[in-house]
Amino acid sequence: MEIELIIAKYLNNSADEEDKTTLLRWLEESGNNRTDFRHMYDLWLYGNASLTSDEEMEMALCRFKKRMSGHVVSIHSLKSYFVRIAISVLLLFSAGYIGYFIRDNAAETLVTNRVITGESGKGKYVLPDGSTVWLNANSTLEYPELFAGEKRIVRLEGEALFEVVKDVKKPFFVQSGGIEVEVSGTRFLVNNYHNKPVTETMLVNGSVKIGGSYFPTSRILHPGQLVTYNKETAEFDIRMVHVDDYTNWIHSELVFDKTNLANVVINLKKWYGVEIITSPGLTEDLHMSFTIRRESLDEILKYMSITAPISYKWKGNRLYLSSKE
Repeated sequence: MEIELIIAKYLNNSADEEDKTTLLRWLEESGNNRTDFRHMYDLWLYGNASLTSDEEMEMALCRFKKRMSGHVVSIHSLKSYFVRIAISVLLLFSAGYIGYFIRDNAAETLVTNRVITGESGKGKYVLPDGSTVWLNANSTLEYPELFAGEKRIVRLEGEALFEVVKDVKKPFFVQSGGIEVEVSGTRFLVNNYHNKPVTETMLVNGSVKIGGSYFPTSRILHPGQLVTYNKETAEFDIRMVHVDDYTNWIHSELVFDKTNLANVVINLKKWYGVEIITSPGLTEDLHMSFTIRRESLDEILKYMSITAPISYKWKGNRLYLSSKE
């Protein structure tokens, strides 16, 4: 009964983070659980488009139990009943979960996919045009089921590495808060978390134009260039970087072979999704060799502090590295 109540809370938009975590774990347990969830969702849509009270939620649960062995109304047959109501159906994937919602607006139906990754989730996804997206942890990507019209537009919150299929007649756009990246076909990275002050856009190969409210004038990036924007100071910077340091997080392991500590820190930021601040001069002469597969950040920090003159401490969500005294 507990999981059914959590599902009802989720459908009613009253689930807290603990409820959502419990629901995701339950969905991961079996395909039957995911099927049961979809059945309950269909029923909720069919008879309870606007639940407003606990009593109504209890009634929905009762109806769900009675109808589980009977006919389940398909999503497409529900569109005529719920015009202009957005719906979301959860489907679990290894890197997190992906949902879709259908919007009716009398003239046309728009189907949008939403991919969401959790704290430890990373995933690779193929878009309708064949373009590939690697989505980092705690990220959300929205894209249409089909790219109609003259543009291919996706929306991102978090971090993703894009490899876009070239189509000069239909340019590709990534919209992320105050960032808009335009490209016809290339490989690039966008990093823009709402709770982090700095955004990043980096070009691996090809050519992109970056604009949006963060930038007073649009700029063309060249391969190897990284643009950072500070939301707090409204300052931006463009510099050349080693692209592998910013894209290694898509692989199953990180390998450092006498790697400069500055480059190690960049990779750790991406791999674990944390903000790392180093003391002046710390990263200039230190080089390290080790491999990361499934180790926790604390395990890696302990190893680093044992094998090099490094100390570390946490202040809130920020990690500070300094030289041992």
